[in-house]
Amino acid sequence: MSSFLFNQIASLTTITIALSPLNVVAQEKSNFPLVSMEIRIVPEQAICRLPDGYNSGTCPILTYEYAKTLRGRNVQTQPIPPNQEVSLGDLFELLGGYRNLFQAQKGLSFGQRKSALFIFDFGDPQQNKKPDFGITIEATQKGKGCNDQDIPETKWSYSSSLSASSQYSIYHSRADAIIPCSSVTWLLTAKDRAAGKTYKWTFRTRR
Repeated sequence: MSSFLFNQIASLTTITIALSPLNVVAQEKSNFPLVSMEIRIVPEQAICRLPDGYNSGTCPILTYEYAKTLRGRNVQTQPIPPNQEVSLGDLFELLGGYRNLFQAQKGLSFGQRKSALFIFDFGDPQQNKKPDFGITIEATQKGKGCNDQDIPETKWSYSSSLSASSQYSIYHSRADAIIPCSSVTWLLTAKDRAAGKTYKWTFRTRR
């Protein structure tokens, strides 16, 4: 099973509480984005509608209109300012049984597999002016896996765009990529193309 660990960024803090009204005022004055995120566990068949899901090749791009119709167990955060490290808690509550089934059957069929749907909410553009963003999600696999096995370092990234008139950025992956013992850490980067400013959020599911 996959596991990922992104190189840590200096000066990050861990937050697990909602922002106070003062934080929102500071955001308006400083003009930095607040991002909330949700991870939703859904059938792979609903996310990657190819003959064999992710195994078939590149999955279709999802719209928010379609993504919001998908139902599944989820974890989510409050709006978060940049340069934060966000703990999403222990997702074994969501994925412990899934991992046990995976191990018992030494793999799962397309109909049994799950996906992790990531929904990043940059705020309603009607209420908060925001620029066009270049969005990048990066991950690195490194260290020990769920069975304490050594894992060779592996990296990959996904890039997209978020226009000033849009609110949501969508990403998805195999569900086994976010099981806590896989030591998953992700880096979300939003680059204001006009101003040249870059904002980053690190979030993790590992214990």
